[in-house]
Amino acid sequence: MTRAPVSSTPPEGARSLADLRSQAAVVQTLFDHVERLASASKDTQVAREQLVEELRRLGTMALDAAAAMARASGETGSTQRAG
Repeated sequence: MTRAPVSSTPPEGARSLADLRSQAAVVQTLFDHVERLASASKDTQVAREQLVEELRRLGTMALDAAAAMARASGETGSTQRAG
């Protein structure tokens, strides 16, 4: 029996999920930081701006990951919703 060659590169969906998880951790850390600053000081503008940027990045990555997962599962855009 012949085995397929092993790739050291993770599939696109796995890579995007790992990136998404990493970005979510960055956002969580920034939320915690902004929360600490807000209780200690009124000067949180820079941290808030960074949080907004990281949330934008997280949203973009989440959409990309969802698209990759849909492609991998062969979805055509129809989803089932729990109601």
